[in-house]
Amino acid sequence: MLLFLSLSSADQEVWLCERLAPGAVNRTGDVRRCAGGKAVNAARAAAILGGESLVVGFFGRGQGLVESLAAEGIATDPVYTEGPSRRAASLIDRERGEVTELVEEPHSVSAAEREALEALFVARARQAAVIGLCGSLPPGLPADFYARLMAKAGRSRVIVDAQGAALSAALGAGPFLVKPNRREAGELLGARAASTAEAAAQARELCRRGAAHAAVSSGAEGVVLAGEDALLFRPPPVRAVNTTGCGDALAGGIAFGLAAGLSVREAVRLGVACGTASALDPLPGRFERVQAERIGREIVVDSL
Repeated sequence: MLLFLSLSSADQEVWLCERLAPGAVNRTGDVRRCAGGKAVNAARAAAILGGESLVVGFFGRGQGLVESLAAEGIATDPVYTEGPSRRAASLIDRERGEVTELVEEPHSVSAAEREALEALFVARARQAAVIGLCGSLPPGLPADFYARLMAKAGRSRVIVDAQGAALSAALGAGPFLVKPNRREAGELLGARAASTAEAAAQARELCRRGAAHAAVSSGAEGVVLAGEDALLFRPPPVRAVNTTGCGDALAGGIAFGLAAGLSVREAVRLGVACGTASALDPLPGRFERVQAERIGREIVVDSL
């Protein structure tokens, strides 16, 4: 079982427009909705690959997110919060190939909600082959919340996809793999990498700070992996529709690969294929498995 912790689930809408005109009335007949958030998107990617995904997390009542995930074959253990799940919208300009993101800040969680979530996590973590701790921390949770949970994760391999203080604290707990993008790594380490070589140096620094492996993503440029070796995974070019959730699909693909017994190198290759395929779908973290398999065969891996 693959366990994904969702602290900031989202009620996600995607609006597809032929041409988005700022400051004007924009009409479209193509509006799509799904459950979203980094952990949810990662769980979706793993489920598409055939994994048994379980999302433990905070959800608002009456928004249909748990039911939506069940329809996708994704199990949930929800802790229902007093406030609703945050809302998010992706506005896609088809003509320009641009995406505008609107994301509501998450609502604060109470001490009782936090304790209920911790209890669920501890109970489920014992059964998980791989655990994904993905996303930002909502108000009401301490910066070391992921680190605290990792201490209770048992023998499971933990992937952390976070940023800022949450990522910094998690590194000290020794995660199996961290997956920041280049911006997030730069914010933590003091300067954004301007080249692949600098991204590789930052990935190595993340390993020195506690991670066994670090995968730093750079969008269409690919992913730098550090750990036993330093490698660059370069995907083939694609015409992206929506890049929202591509990094989440990357994390979900890696988690599935590790649980399936792949090496770290091959799990990251699978993750890069999933993230790239996800860019072809309007909904975040969603893709066709056959496309990911085709892209995976075209990924070039270089030693750094």
